[in-house]
Amino acid sequence: MMVEPFLGTWKLVSSENFEDYMKELGVDTAARSVAGLQKPSITISADGDMVRITTESPLINTEICFKLGEEFDETTADNRKVEVRTKSFWRSAIRKKLEEQNRAESSSTTMSNKFVGTWKLASSERFDDYMKALGVGLATRKLGNLAKPNVIISKKGDIITIRTESTFKNTEISFKLGQEFEETTADNRKAKSIVTLERGTLKQVQKWDGKETTIKRKLVDGKMVVVRVF
Repeated sequence: MMVEPFLGTWKLVSSENFEDYMKELGVDTAARSVAGLQKPSITISADGDMVRITTESPLINTEICFKLGEEFDETTADNRKVEVRTKSFWRSAIRKKLEEQNRAESSSTTMSNKFVGTWKLASSERFDDYMKALGVGLATRKLGNLAKPNVIISKKGDIITIRTESTFKNTEISFKLGQEFEETTADNRKAKSIVTLERGTLKQVQKWDGKETTIKRKLVDGKMVVVRVF
């Protein structure tokens, strides 16, 4: 169904010219004053071809059910009896929403594609301190410091794979941007991770045993720079 991008519960964050809009509708001053203070929640759901919009606030709750393109009767929050047709509004709003999503997905795909390739570690700073903070033992830290891994990043559809190869240990993770996945790290931590693309940076957050670390990968002058924060 084309309304799927709108499904969910939405909270009013800000409102512009609502007072003027109510005044044009003939809403009295007292009702406008109360309505202007409300921060309603709007829940949009669908069952088959029926769409339901429920608006909840301390002032009044309203609900409308309709099929796209079919006229229906509505009693508004300010008690007007009206006939409504949704077709043109929904088509325009849905088209705009889908266009925004497509632009975001296209930008994300283009940016993530730039990370695809094989990357060789050239230098490392304070990696021993990072491993120590994670609780990695001395013997493992020594091996980790000696490793000069290759990082191979590939994509298949919307699945990104990061494979790290070294004489110490090989690891591999596959994921979709924004979706949590389970990971066993090179130092054998069992973590839940999520990777997002933020301002051209692949940001990975690992969580385990109430702890959290962040790994940021970004491209600078043709090189991939990795910053780890614990």
